[in-house]
Amino acid sequence: MPIILCLFVLLVIWVQIEISKSRRTATKDTDEFWKKERQANLTRKKDLSDLPYLTIHFDSLPIHHNTADSTLQDYYTRIESLKDKKILNLSSKSNTELKSEYGIANLDFLSACDQAYNTLIVTLNKWGNYLYDTKQYEDALLVLEYALECDSDISSTYITLAKLYLLKQDCKSVDSLLERAKTLHSSMKNSIISTIEDLKLKDLLTASDHTEI
Repeated sequence: MPIILCLFVLLVIWVQIEISKSRRTATKDTDEFWKKERQANLTRKKDLSDLPYLTIHFDSLPIHHNTADSTLQDYYTRIESLKDKKILNLSSKSNTELKSEYGIANLDFLSACDQAYNTLIVTLNKWGNYLYDTKQYEDALLVLEYALECDSDISSTYITLAKLYLLKQDCKSVDSLLERAKTLHSSMKNSIISTIEDLKLKDLLTASDHTEI
């Protein structure tokens, strides 16, 4: 019994030490965050004219205004609403980093540019997937490949593109898509890679079955 009691006391002491260490680390991280915030808020406004703004190439997209499909018309409207907006992919930067690099006075403008970028890639993804679901494969390919040109990291953009390439029996493009997926910094990276590899394997097995028949 005394041994069990001693072990219990040691366990309690160890837990208290770990909690104390965790609190010190959290306090240090919080202090470091607010230090960076204060420094960022003092950064002067900088010139933004040389930033890599994205220009939408509408002639690369399958926009058919004579369609009776109201869903497609809605996607056209969303894309065209971005025509005169500044677009920047700033997904890899926090607000603190943006303020530190470009000044707090530019934060609202940069946030608007990033929001425009999010609208662009989300719309392209939904549009491309709708075209795929309605078996408009060539147009779906154009839209989703353009989304990749805009550096989209949306998982369903990659996965639907893989399905389209497999429909065309374009294994080379599937392999290129996989290599591109491996460079992503998205939390969905591993899931995207795994799904595409599964699709590729399934297609290979299906092809083998057909050969045997």
